[in-house]
Parts: sequence; C-alpha cells; structure tokens
Amino acid sequence: MGIFDRFRKKKQQYPEREDMTGQEDQDSGSEPIPRYPKSVMLKYGKIEPRSWEKIGRVYIEYKTSAFVGPVAMWYKDLMTKEGWKIESWTPPYVLREGPKGNEHFITIVYMKDGRSCSIGVKWYPTLTKYWIDLELG
Repeated sequence: MGIFDRFRKKKQQYPEREDMTGQEDQDSGSEPIPRYPKSVMLKYGKIEPRSWEKIGRVYIEYKTSAFVGPVAMWYKDLMTKEGWKIESWTPPYVLREGPKGNEHFITIVYMKDGRSCSIGVKWYPTLTKYWIDLELG
C-alpha cells in the first residue's frame, strides 16, 4: 500500500470543520505553486539566500476546511503533472490524540531541475493548515 492509498481508504468521523467562505487572505505575495481551492493564505515570506547559499526560498502557509488526504492528493497530482518527482516523505502519522480528535501530519518533498519544494499538511480538529517551502531558481 502506497502512502497516498492510506488517504483514499480511511473513513472516520470528524468534528465540524471551519467554514472558509468569505474569509480573506491574511498575507499576500506571488504564488509560484497554485494553492488548494478555497484555501486562505495565512503567511507569505521570501527568504533571500545567505552567503553560502546559491538560491533563495519562498514560504507560504494556508488554511482550508479540507482534510489532509484530499490536500496531499491534490498536490501530488498537480506536482507530478508539472514534472516534479517525489523525493521523500514522512508517513502520515498522528501527532496528538485529543478529546476533539486527532492531529495528523505529512510532509512531501518534490524535486525538479535541481530545486526542491516541500509541502507539509497538518490536520487540526476544525481546520487543516498546509505550507509550501520552495527553492527559487
């Protein structure tokens, strides 16, 4: 069973999710990787290269009412269609079990043309946060 098959097969009861309708971005900046539909930008940062680095990075954080699985699958489909290869990943795991539900987390690292792009997805009981950390070319 592959890493993404787990998301397709898992069925659980979850608390009501936060409604993103009408919520506006809390930060702004160019988005070199498309965002998951109906998500809200929370943070944007462009990091200039330090003296020993050749390239800078962009870091963007979002929130959505979708669950971890659909977000991870959406990015897997998008990134592989755009020619990115999966370099590594952390298996989906439970960070914490709480009275309102479990917190799940996954990070997937993609590579293309010598650049890396990490996409992390963390599920909270009422919303999902995800981030993109991309090397700029």
